[in-house]
Amino acid sequence: MSTRYGAEKKQQAEILACSLESLAWLGAGAFIIFLLFCAFVFSRGSLGEILESLSSIVMDAERQKPFLWKLARYFIRLQRYYPGLVYLTVLLGVLYLADRKRRIPLNLYVSLEILMAVPYVVYYGFFWDMVGINYMLAPLIFPGLIAWLTAEHRDQRLFWGWYVPGIFFTLLMHFATDTGILTMSASCMVPSTASVLLLYQVIREEGQSWRKRFFWILLAVQFISGAYQRIFYVWGDSALQELTVMIMEGPLMGIRTTEENALLYAEVLEDVEELGLTAEDRLLVVGIAPWIYLSTDAECAAYSTWEIQEKDELLPAYYELHPEKIPTVI
Repeated sequence: MSTRYGAEKKQQAEILACSLESLAWLGAGAFIIFLLFCAFVFSRGSLGEILESLSSIVMDAERQKPFLWKLARYFIRLQRYYPGLVYLTVLLGVLYLADRKRRIPLNLYVSLEILMAVPYVVYYGFFWDMVGINYMLAPLIFPGLIAWLTAEHRDQRLFWGWYVPGIFFTLLMHFATDTGILTMSASCMVPSTASVLLLYQVIREEGQSWRKRFFWILLAVQFISGAYQRIFYVWGDSALQELTVMIMEGPLMGIRTTEENALLYAEVLEDVEELGLTAEDRLLVVGIAPWIYLSTDAECAAYSTWEIQEKDELLPAYYELHPEKIPTVI
């Protein structure tokens, strides 16, 4: 017994050493990227200018909302996009805590949770028209919670060391962005991975059971949906089969799009060329067309090249801080 115990301890020590070495290399790589980022930032401005701009970075309307408002929005958005999963998870959690005598079979909890998650993955994977590959990650976080709650032997390290911090990470992402569920669901990749492991731990020692079949069905649906999104979904344009025209000039040269979008692009490109903008001009593009900045020699006269609104509340503050950026052409 002592020999086997010693061998197990030795194996665990080796695994830990290997993990720490991998973590060290990962940290070194991240630090190098950080140094490159700092070099780029400080090549464009002084420390004083950067610090002065920090307050402006978080001036959008949603970030000005109270803390409790943002916190409530986190749960409201989950309920809006995944109502069935939210309500079922709460119900199953309450039933489990109330059922002290365990009249309800434990495998029923996880089975029901998986069965509720599958339709959401299918819907956002195949029928949603707005970056479904983000939205289909969130359903995976719910079954793992119920799996851990109902497990006979709970993996405390995986749950408290990965799953819970992962959920907290999604909350931080929600607070850090004004894109709502889009970014929040993308960050669910972290806790959803832990959730799958929690599910696997629960069913791995079972024989042939419905819960085990449901688990593999969930993974298969997730994989197929993700593959479908990666192959066929095109962000900001029509379906892949409709992109029949290749753009032959300008910043978007080589990109395929629809015939309608190609004609619109050609018209805008021609209009921009007729303006005859030079490096002395300062250009502000209203809307979502960042490629226009690349089609001229004019200086960008906006705080961002992405989706500037006609009545943007930040523009006056930006021009007050940088009057040299006031546009000559809009």
